[in-house]
Amino acid sequence: MTDITFEYMGLAVPEPTAGTPVAAPLSYFNLAGTLKMEKTLYRPVEQSGTLAKTMRTLVTRKWGSFSADGALDPDILPQFLELIAKGGVTATQPTNAVLTYDWDYSPTMTADDLVTATIFYGDPNMTQIFQGAFGIIDEIAVAGDASGTDGVTISLSGMTTAPVKLSPPAAPTRASAPLMAALRMQLFMDTGATAIGTTEITGKVVSASHTLPSGRKPRYVAVGPAGALTYTKTGRETRSIIARVEVEFDNFTEYDLFAADDTPVKLRVIYNGAAIEDVTPIYYYAVTIDAYGQLMLTDYGDNEGVTRTLVFEIDTEYDDTDAQDWGLSVRNTLAALPT
Repeated sequence: MTDITFEYMGLAVPEPTAGTPVAAPLSYFNLAGTLKMEKTLYRPVEQSGTLAKTMRTLVTRKWGSFSADGALDPDILPQFLELIAKGGVTATQPTNAVLTYDWDYSPTMTADDLVTATIFYGDPNMTQIFQGAFGIIDEIAVAGDASGTDGVTISLSGMTTAPVKLSPPAAPTRASAPLMAALRMQLFMDTGATAIGTTEITGKVVSASHTLPSGRKPRYVAVGPAGALTYTKTGRETRSIIARVEVEFDNFTEYDLFAADDTPVKLRVIYNGAAIEDVTPIYYYAVTIDAYGQLMLTDYGDNEGVTRTLVFEIDTEYDDTDAQDWGLSVRNTLAALPT
């Protein structure tokens, strides 16, 4: 019997060869989720002389789907970003840092450098758990609501080749960063030649969220009579991220950015965590997401039913100066990905 209490999700990033599974997880997801087998059926229409709608079926594809959600963890996030933003990133240290490391996941715009992962799921007290190779992430969503009581959250979904059963491998070493409070996030809005992250919006930020698709698609090609009925390649399509922010409507500063003609906005949100070290300056755990594009007013809202709010959205577009349509960086205490 599988006991939900003892289930876990793990991953190994990267796979040295895409599609060749790593034997054991290198990290926990630190989220709640599942990995399950999926398959498609071919059900031909036949005139059989009976009331039966289907006389025969054929399995034509098999794969695994996984999803997970929970708290945004800046120690775990870089592993997910290797699958959705940029692969092969190495950490650097900012000025005067001893404990602090920065991970720049601004995407490569002219090549596909994303890696793959092996995904693990199950209760290790069972005789077997599930393992899915060639893991890719379809989408990540990050959100922080200063008017609520949750911390900053993340949800993600993706797929693997058809999961297999294996004896439970050794569990990874648990690593985690401090949780992140939505009340500590920051918002910046800039235009023109002003560098992104210059003009901070203070005293009115209610919430922020980001939806980040990878643009990755599985590719199925014929594999012969003994081949597995699953994908063996992936490709990329164009993609954009959606950045949403909600601010109290106490003046027209942000509204005027929306109302202006042909004025792209450079929007930066920093989801901040606890202090890492005070070495002049003080460095904090942080996830920074930059979005470039036209600011759109999508809705009116309210804060606690008493203050009118404006809900803005950017569907990102390419910025010639920064040579990208969005950017993302993580600050934590990890010098390297788990090995």
